[in-house]
Amino acid sequence: MNPPLTIDFESIDKLPGLLQQLKFNNQKNPIYIILPTEHTMTHVFIVDANLTDLEIILFLKSHSEKFFGHPLNKLSLDYKTESASDTSKQRITAVAAHVSLIQTIQVYFDKEKIMLHSISIKHETTINLLPWREIQRKQHIQRRNKRFILYGLTMIVMLFFIKYFLINETKEINDTTHSIKQKNKNMIIPNAKNHIALLKKLQSVDSKKLAAVKKNKSSLALLSAIANNISDNITLNSLTLTKKEIKLTGVSNQLSDIHQYNAILQKNLPWKNSQLIEVHNDDQKLSLMHFTIEATS
Repeated sequence: MNPPLTIDFESIDKLPGLLQQLKFNNQKNPIYIILPTEHTMTHVFIVDANLTDLEIILFLKSHSEKFFGHPLNKLSLDYKTESASDTSKQRITAVAAHVSLIQTIQVYFDKEKIMLHSISIKHETTINLLPWREIQRKQHIQRRNKRFILYGLTMIVMLFFIKYFLINETKEINDTTHSIKQKNKNMIIPNAKNHIALLKKLQSVDSKKLAAVKKNKSSLALLSAIANNISDNITLNSLTLTKKEIKLTGVSNQLSDIHQYNAILQKNLPWKNSQLIEVHNDDQKLSLMHFTIEATS
């Protein structure tokens, strides 16, 4: 990667000529614009050390008029964090500039198709007044939404194949039963008294068929109750179904949705003993929570 090129900003009037010179020189280095102090405003304050990036940004936005004398829509904001003497606190250095100035600089660079990496101030090069935090947050939301869509499509395909399997099994049982009945009609037993055991065995086939159909219908009702009540914020990862137990595992970013889904299952499943037995955060993405629900007959 080419080393960055730092440019001290003087005025908007001189920017077009500077960009023309950079374009003439076929400049490929990352460009860092340094604003003079007269174009920026700085405010230092102390907050709790456990505040997240989003919470700090929201705090700055809600106090923009108090700190910088201008409403949020008139400013471009960024900040850096430092350790405070009190380990439970952190020192925030917030910097703001008029959004019209930042956008004008961006427009000039975009027009000349020159990549602008950062707009900062002297001695605070970690500050970047370009809207990089907002872009990063939108990209994170887009990636998360794509994952949820992928999980949802996977579950739809799984349920489709399960339903197809159950329907196919029921059809095969019906065909087998019909075939057996036809054979029974054509069967002649010379001495029925000597073949009571055989008759009872043939009669049991029909009862087994009815039991199998009933079991498949019950399984289909269970799966429908599970699938039809999944909210947008819940994705199921696995489903285990036995004669006496259903076990679901899934992921969600809302704890309330997990509890609500468990309550709906308790109400709608034929098996009323449904319990949320485990909830824990994802090891890599703390905003996601894995859960396990068990229902027994």
